[in-house]
Amino acid sequence: QMQVDFGQMSLKNVSGGWTKVYVAAFLLSHSRYKYATIQSRPFTSTDLVSAFHSCFRYWEGMPKEVVVDQDTIICVSENNGDIIYTYEFEKFRQECGLEVYMCRGADPESKGKIENTVKYIKGNFLENRLYVDDSILNQGCLDWLERTANAKRHGTTKKIPAKVFEEEKAAKEETYKEGKKSSEKKEKKEESEKEKASEEENKKTEVSE
Repeated sequence: QMQVDFGQMSLKNVSGGWTKVYVAAFLLSHSRYKYATIQSRPFTSTDLVSAFHSCFRYWEGMPKEVVVDQDTIICVSENNGDIIYTYEFEKFRQECGLEVYMCRGADPESKGKIENTVKYIKGNFLENRLYVDDSILNQGCLDWLERTANAKRHGTTKKIPAKVFEEEKAAKEETYKEGKKSSEKKEKKEESEKEKASEEENKKTEVSE
């Protein structure tokens, strides 16, 4: 399961002023493996979809379920469980086959992990950082993810997110290989049975002639 949330923070820039930056944070619930993308303008639905794809490339895969907030760039309206997503997000959701769980404001437990991740990014990575441009900021964030956020022991799980992530990835790859092998074996058996049935049918035809 992946959790997604947003944050914003003002950074001092190279001109001596301040620039507000916006964060989209992504977290794998079990391993606590993280990803984030940052930009100097509010996120749109198109920006978010692009950030999702960047995250999937970084993780080299994607989860089955995504937990998101009732944000206007994701959800247009919600009526008794009937959720209408933005055009861009709905198209993305269908193309990727994702199951989406929408959090409600009074349901903090379902998104506590990702809210802590946003605080961690703001307090550990963005704090006291000088803003130059989006590209430099995001490269710095990737370096920080590799060096700190995903490489250091997690305070709650007491495990290293990157290590748990790699173990999960290896286990899934092994499961995929076993499934593929079993599927190929089944296909070969079915082909063999078809050939055998065809041969028997041909023999019957020859006899009748």
